[in-house]
Amino acid sequence: MSSINRRALVQVWPILLVSLIAGCSQTGFDHSEAPKSQRDNRGSTNTDKTKQGGCVQAPLVDELIAEFETEFAKWLVEAKKADPSQLTALLASSPKISYGQRLKRLAADNAGTEDAAKALCWLAANTFGQDKQSSLNLLFSDYEESEGIHGVCETLSAKPCQSNHDKLLMLFRNSPHRIVQAASVYSILQMIETAEMMNSQIDQIKSSETDAAHFGAEGIKYIEEVGQLKDAKVKYLA
Repeated sequence: MSSINRRALVQVWPILLVSLIAGCSQTGFDHSEAPKSQRDNRGSTNTDKTKQGGCVQAPLVDELIAEFETEFAKWLVEAKKADPSQLTALLASSPKISYGQRLKRLAADNAGTEDAAKALCWLAANTFGQDKQSSLNLLFSDYEESEGIHGVCETLSAKPCQSNHDKLLMLFRNSPHRIVQAASVYSILQMIETAEMMNSQIDQIKSSETDAAHFGAEGIKYIEEVGQLKDAKVKYLA
């Protein structure tokens, strides 16, 4: 496969080890650096709770996500006790819906900031369909140089396919942030591992309407091609 190459992964592996040992939060990068959309269009790095040029107070994304996790944990407790007849109403009351709307607004109101990048990563991981795709498109058009984009790597690795692999490889090659480099190569390795594991079940995946729809033609092709490589991670990192 053209984008899974030995040289790229060999170059990446030492960076991953250094990042994990030293701690990505201690890399010394300038955390005030804004992604290109903000540098081009805004000329400032507003991550304050007050929207630049206005007086609307809003919680930063980390606070909002922490609040969501608390509410979602409560919701799960109730969900486990709910009667099956309450399923429709229960799903409609999921905190993912209300917090998704709030994070979408936060991303729009703080466009070009690290908070917006983090919010879009959350949306890419926790929404579906057009909302998910729109978040991914925006991340890779306006936030490629953002430090916060590292949060999307795990989401991409969860669905093995060539396009997701290429996005991760692009982040590794182009990002100035070590945490993004580390997260992207780790996610590539996870994707390879998943493909190797799923290749042994490829016939069941193809015959299952649900699984086939989830992985799609591109994902199935990726699983078959990578899965045919014996000890792929060892081979690429040797």
